[in-house]
Amino acid sequence: MDIQERDLFKQPLTLQELKQVLGDRPAADLFSTKSPRYKAMGLEGKSLSNDEMIRLMAEEPYLVRRPSFRIGDRLVVGMDTQQLDALLS
Repeated sequence: MDIQERDLFKQPLTLQELKQVLGDRPAADLFSTKSPRYKAMGLEGKSLSNDEMIRLMAEEPYLVRRPSFRIGDRLVVGMDTQQLDALLS
């Protein structure tokens, strides 16, 4: 299995890459509202569109939930060991 690791702080995802990674999933699935940057940017309590969340994640990698795994066409956000085991089996 070919594994590619990416440091989002050294090489942030572009808008296009974020859209590709998300596929049909909403940006909220990958958007970190628990990040201290989220609060520092004054985003708490604001209603953000899908496109706004994608733009913000491209500008500020701290807003991308980690860890995130792309396995084939599936996106696993967070350390969901059951889902990871199932996809890797």
